[in-house]
Amino acid sequence: MYKKLVEHPGFDMPELKSISVMYSGGDFVSPTLLEKIYAVMRKNGSKAEFCAGYGLTECGAVCSANRLWANKPGTIGQPIQGLRFEIWDDNNKPLPAGEVGEIVITGASMMEGYLTKNGPADAGIYRDAYGTKWILTGDLGKMDEDGYVTFIGRKKRVIIISGYNVYPVDIEQLVEDLPFVRECCAVQGYLGDKPIVRLFVVKAEDGDEDACRKEITDLISGNLSVFSIPKDIRFIDEIPRTRLQKVDFMALSQFEPEA
Repeated sequence: MYKKLVEHPGFDMPELKSISVMYSGGDFVSPTLLEKIYAVMRKNGSKAEFCAGYGLTECGAVCSANRLWANKPGTIGQPIQGLRFEIWDDNNKPLPAGEVGEIVITGASMMEGYLTKNGPADAGIYRDAYGTKWILTGDLGKMDEDGYVTFIGRKKRVIIISGYNVYPVDIEQLVEDLPFVRECCAVQGYLGDKPIVRLFVVKAEDGDEDACRKEITDLISGNLSVFSIPKDIRFIDEIPRTRLQKVDFMALSQFEPEA
């Protein structure tokens, strides 16, 4: 929604000066998009700060948030009162501060379970050794010493290359800073039976595609691990989206290139 607002010509107006705070909680907001938002706001006299958050329907919507008086850019803030976050490994064991794992949540607002024709089912809920129920969010993140959580991405989106975890958001943040890129999305693809990183790019301007591929590859190789370098870069007219206008990762993951 912020991306649509910034791209709409009617958004750039002096009335923006009355806005004092901006919140998000539905998806990741890239630093590049945030710069564009701030540019329009400051141009129109608004000193509004951007406060990112995070929410789940399973926990009654908002779960964590940055506040004007406690705002750490790049994070989704601290858990709201009544909820507790932890970061777990694949064996449902808590990880220390700074390590990446699955975000899990417990608290008074969490669901009883998913409703089925046979009544509530506790799928997606894990009971620990003390009987405490936790929501397994399916999202990856890390928590710092002050309790601020950084969202990394969906667990199912992680691309495993030669046993190494590649996080698509790291690739996308880098590539979207290139002037000729309007939007991009990294997904897992295959060459034969080998998993690879496949990158889809919507260009913001015309240009030689081979030269663009080289610039993208050089940028990633200079900033991320060798496993993050896309083996296949495809230029498309637009990124497919779901009915809720979120990026349709599944549609891109199922892409089958020509031989």
